Amino acid sequence: LKKIFEPIVNWAQDNRGKIFFTLFFIYVIGFPFLKYLQSVVVKAPTFLIDLIKNNLPLLKSQISVIDFLILLFVLFLFILIFKQHQKINQSKVLSDNFRDNLNKWIIPKAAVWRRWKGSVVESTGYVLSVTNSNFPGLIKGAFNWYDYSFSFEAKMDKNSKNANVGFFVRSEDSNNGVFIQLTEDEFVPHLLHNGTFFIDDTNRKILEVKLLKNQWHKVVGSVLGDVIKIDIDGYEIRYEIPSFELNVEDQELRKTLILSEVRDKDRKIQSGIREVVKYLDEIDELKKQGEEKENEINNAKKKADKAFEKIPKFTKLYVDFLQGSFGFRQSGQEHTYFKNLLLKRIN
Repeated sequence: LKKIFEPIVNWAQDNRGKIFFTLFFIYVIGFPFLKYLQSVVVKAPTFLIDLIKNNLPLLKSQISVIDFLILLFVLFLFILIFKQHQKINQSKVLSDNFRDNLNKWIIPKAAVWRRWKGSVVESTGYVLSVTNSNFPGLIKGAFNWYDYSFSFEAKMDKNSKNANVGFFVRSEDSNNGVFIQLTEDEFVPHLLHNGTFFIDDTNRKILEVKLLKNQWHKVVGSVLGDVIKIDIDGYEIRYEIPSFELNVEDQELRKTLILSEVRDKDRKIQSGIREVVKYLDEIDELKKQGEEKENEINNAKKKADKAFEKIPKFTKLYVDFLQGSFGFRQSGQEHTYFKNLLLKRIN
């Protein structure tokens, strides 16, 4: 009985809003519709009732006909709710065994993602080969997910340089997300914000297991709230996503700040950014007009540099990673194979 009713109870708890809406729909539309059916049956010509009775011998009276129509209506609602339940369940699970093409994924243009099969990868089924993917390829259908579990198998190619297993969670797009890098002997977390990677040196750690090249490793984990839990070959790692404090002291990081979603309410920062953007737009327009605008371009660059100096040198920017998809990343000549990916949404 537990196996029968537990999924029903869990579904009811997860979909209280839909259930209340359905009951409201039945009350507002369903009952008046049934009354209408009853009046139609009562007023229906005799030959129609006789037609139903002749084809359905069990219906011997007008009351039986009404009951039959009510039963059909309830059955219709049940099928409707069941189909919705199936749709919800399907939306909570994403998987890929890479047997088909890679249309489930959003892949960066320059990245080399391929499907492999055979003795080369020592796998009976298809696997995903990832290399030259400086930014993540992300699976579709999970961009609005908050908490979820994940599992997959990975094998670092024996000829891979800087061999590692790299994957993303909470990635809203290919320029943002939490990047987990598992080298042969180290756990290295990164935070990707608007195209810039920041290594979380505070939380990097030496692994107690050795991840060998050319060998399959099982990775199981979850992201729940700010906590990421990972189990690789039986070794557990717990990582808490930190508050992301961006230091904008040097010029390059201050340029990154221009592209960032700034949530700090300091008006000086906001106005400084607006001023820089104005000059950068001006430079772009002047470049389109040709070389004769070189002097004006240089003047605009000087103004932009002065505008950069107005931005406070130290600024706390709290970047959150509340939701987002899952993906893989192997940059440059790094080369890793993946297979049997399974994601399950928790919330």
